[in-house]
Amino acid sequence: MSSSPTRSPDDEVATFLGDLARLAHDLRGPSGVVLSALNELERTLGEGKHATFVAIARRGARRLLRQADRFSITADLEGGTKPTLSSVDLGLVARNAVRDAAAVHAPRDVELDVTGLEVPPTMVHVYPAWVAAAVGDALMLLLMTAPTRLGARIDVSPDGSALATVWTDGDIAIVSPAWTAAREQTGRPRLEVQQLAARLVQRVMIAHGGEARLEAVPHPQGTHGIVLAFPSPPGSSVATTSDAVVDD
Repeated sequence: MSSSPTRSPDDEVATFLGDLARLAHDLRGPSGVVLSALNELERTLGEGKHATFVAIARRGARRLLRQADRFSITADLEGGTKPTLSSVDLGLVARNAVRDAAAVHAPRDVELDVTGLEVPPTMVHVYPAWVAAAVGDALMLLLMTAPTRLGARIDVSPDGSALATVWTDGDIAIVSPAWTAAREQTGRPRLEVQQLAARLVQRVMIAHGGEARLEAVPHPQGTHGIVLAFPSPPGSSVATTSDAVVDD
């Protein structure tokens, strides 16, 4: 009786990534249906006593959709699949990502300051959905630092390189172990919340020829943060921007 062939670590990773992509698909379909049903329910019921419960249910469905997106992007990142590059305004992508992530994950008692994203257009050549996921997961990670304030900003140097920084006034040491573990990880990604998010942020920036750093950053409200450093495009010339709180 012949034994089954031994599978290589690469085969096991490939199988895992395929399973992760299928899980993302299985989560996305039902979650989208639930959101559509909730929208119709809200339209039918109006602003009555059911509105609070509809909002809670919508938040839960949106969390599932976000998780499906993260699983899908992780499968692509780890498997070497890349979407189409596009020239986009980094500030616009970051604003939408921060607001979407905060709407799903942020407690109501955490103040969100994103005036630093209200800057002149900062054009970068990127994978927009991946950058949005990285900014959103950076915010989600820093929500675990027990902050009272979170913020984000864009800085641009004269050579055209751009920095997107998500900052917190919480304890950065809470997420530091997961950040280090994600950086040193080999093989298939671990499905632990902090480490998966940290890994996604790091790998997205590597895919863009940049880097993600967990470090102390000079800011009057938050002294620690996650910095997403984008390389300067060839022949670029962009305006220097300044810090600028937009209500979520």
